[in-house]
Amino acid sequence: LANPMTALASPTLLPALVLGVERGWNLSLLVRVLLAASAMYAFLRRQAMSVPAAALGAIVVAWSGPFVAWLANPNAMTVAAAPLVLWAIDRAAREGRGRDILALAGATALVVVGGHPETAVAVATLAAAWLAARAPSAADVFRCVTAAVLGALLAAPILVPFAEYLAHSEAGRGVGRADLVLPVSELLRFVWPGAPTATPVEGAATVSVVGLLLAG
Repeated sequence: LANPMTALASPTLLPALVLGVERGWNLSLLVRVLLAASAMYAFLRRQAMSVPAAALGAIVVAWSGPFVAWLANPNAMTVAAAPLVLWAIDRAAREGRGRDILALAGATALVVVGGHPETAVAVATLAAAWLAARAPSAADVFRCVTAAVLGALLAAPILVPFAEYLAHSEAGRGVGRADLVLPVSELLRFVWPGAPTATPVEGAATVSVVGLLLAG
């Protein structure tokens, strides 16, 4: 439980845990794709996008190069719930019913237990930016923060052991950690597979460029 990379509490891993790796692993991967696609579709439809536009957005997210390349890793389990968080923020901030707050809490917990803390922080940053873009009132912010705290409490069986584990790790003590800021010049690796510093996974981002242009 202390190692988030196991993602033992993520519902997207449930098929492999219940059916075994041989029968359940591919189903687990499919669940991640379907979660990302359906959540993004619901989010875009809530933004008054047409059905074709929302479907294109769902495809761009769920079948993007990086998402598919990392599909077997916790990164994808964490990212898959990101559109669900944005959808729930919109509901909690605008409508603020109890069920909307609970939906945001559940989406938050789903991101946290996804198994990749760094990606969860990125999703939290995106969520904060989306909330700020809604020009929320103090009450809107309070509801969303309350929901996020509830989500963290739901994920406490994972977060608490991880916090203790991290404190005793080399990463927690800052040992052997390189600079985490990516130089602007290195962004080329995401659009040019032949870039000297690119890896195959990063190069997979290039297949999403056309979809992003269409979405724009």
